[in-house]
Amino acid sequence: MEHIKDLELVEYVGGTLASSRRRQLQKHIAVCAGCAERWQEMACTWDALAEWDVDTTAHSVAGRVGTLVARDKLTKRRFRTDYLPRARLLILAFRVAASIIIGIGFGYILVRWTVPNQPPATAASTDAPKYVDALGFEWSNGFVWSVLDEPELEKDKEQTQ
Repeated sequence: MEHIKDLELVEYVGGTLASSRRRQLQKHIAVCAGCAERWQEMACTWDALAEWDVDTTAHSVAGRVGTLVARDKLTKRRFRTDYLPRARLLILAFRVAASIIIGIGFGYILVRWTVPNQPPATAASTDAPKYVDALGFEWSNGFVWSVLDEPELEKDKEQTQ
């Protein structure tokens, strides 16, 4: 048999339970000693609370509660919906920017460290590329086909000739 839940017991003692369910609980309390004991304790507590007289004439409880609720709503709206997402977004933007700057810096240093400072020497080829024949040009050993010649290399070539 299922025992009475605390919420139903409070509603039963307070007199707010539906009449059909009230009859069922009365039958159960008559049979179950554990629920009958809980019902007695709850009824005593209910009666003690009913006799308790609190003087609230000196305090405006309703006004104070209303003020606290309004302030809480204003605080939640201002800080939780406006400030925190903006702060999180700002922090995320700073992290992304810092990551990009650090990545570019390390990339630059890595390239500077791995690539030698001297330009590669261009070698004159003795074999004519196939496109030279297709264009109708003649190939010679002095023909330099590198497009990216350094000016210093050209000066060196002129001095050797």
